Amino acid sequence: MRYLFRELPEACDNTLLIAERASVTIEFDNDALPEFPIPDAFRAATHKEGANRLLRDLVLRGAHERYGETSATK
Repeated sequence: MRYLFRELPEACDNTLLIAERASVTIEFDNDALPEFPIPDAFRAATHKEGANRLLRDLVLRGAHERYGETSATK
């Protein structure tokens, strides 16, 4: 990064100072999103399961729209 921002060495220094002061803990399997309405077609035993089904469907549809049909999805 210092090479990429060689004209701004103080930016790298300041970024490092901030990173050294930060304390970040990432909790996995923690529901960080609020509950939101899920279409009936995606409802499941729990809200989390339904949300995951909806998210998977949206991602696959978006990938299909962007990249088209592939042998992996056939």
